[in-house]
Amino acid sequence: MLRARTVKVTPLRQNCTVLESPETGRAIVVDPGGDVQELLQILDGMTVDAILLTHGHFDHVAALMRYVRA
Repeated sequence: MLRARTVKVTPLRQNCTVLESPETGRAIVVDPGGDVQELLQILDGMTVDAILLTHGHFDHVAALMRYVRA
């Protein structure tokens, strides 16, 4: 089963969606924004298979490389 969790991130409070499979511990993150530590806590213990961006505005991509390195 795939579960979608929406989290408000950055001071602009845009939506970040985490698609996760509790059975497999795998996730896909959509529009992660810039609240890296908060999102990493949510993803703790999960394997992130992909990060998807709906568009390239700064509030969606500002911390992208920090997620890739995490």
